[in-house]
Amino acid sequence: MNLVKFLSAVAILNLLLSNRILGQQEEVSSKTRWGAIHINGQAAFPRGDFRDEVERMGIGGGLSFTVNPFKRDFPVEFGAAFSYFHFGRSINTIEPNPGEPLEVKTAHSFFLFHGVLRFQPFTHSLVKPYADVLLGANYFEARTKENENVLVTLIDKPDPVVLEKFKDSSFSWGASLGLMFVPDETKSVHFDMKVVLLNGGKMDYIPKRSVEVSNNQLVYGVSATNTDMFLAQVGLVVVIGQVPQEY
Repeated sequence: MNLVKFLSAVAILNLLLSNRILGQQEEVSSKTRWGAIHINGQAAFPRGDFRDEVERMGIGGGLSFTVNPFKRDFPVEFGAAFSYFHFGRSINTIEPNPGEPLEVKTAHSFFLFHGVLRFQPFTHSLVKPYADVLLGANYFEARTKENENVLVTLIDKPDPVVLEKFKDSSFSWGASLGLMFVPDETKSVHFDMKVVLLNGGKMDYIPKRSVEVSNNQLVYGVSATNTDMFLAQVGLVVVIGQVPQEY
């Protein structure tokens, strides 16, 4: 499914939700939701040329929030979302000084920053659907440090010095569909799951397989493609605002 079709599905869902909200406005008008905070685990599945280059999925987590600025029931909220993904690490041995081998590790990370426009009705159903439109940026960073044991570093040593670093960023936009499961509306914490389709602009990055050693020195092999992704998210949502005490 391409992004245009996905956005069309979001628009259709929003229309259906908006129509439904009109019939429920009187019922829930005194129970305004002020916003929500989402905390989730995520998996990132690269698409297109990006998938061919990185040859792996990313694992990470995310934090997002939305607010209702209208101070009344309205199916539109605004917010922001942040995600982090780890796309593996490379371990190599270099020789910065003759006769002094040094094992180093390179972490390959993506950070996503987006503004959020959300469409969600105020309903009393067990499953509450919502749709987001996202606009922001993707940021890549490769960072090489001495390969020290994490526990030893925490106890006996300062954080290893960064030996090499590469970073780049690109524009990103997309849409998502989510489901919030609310078995008890007297509670504020609920289960949440969402799928996200993102189109990312062209950027330079370092795939794990492209970190090599040449003449005893570390060499980054740079790839440049669009950074399109499909994200799957599962987590918890904390609803902020009034909740009904009875039906």
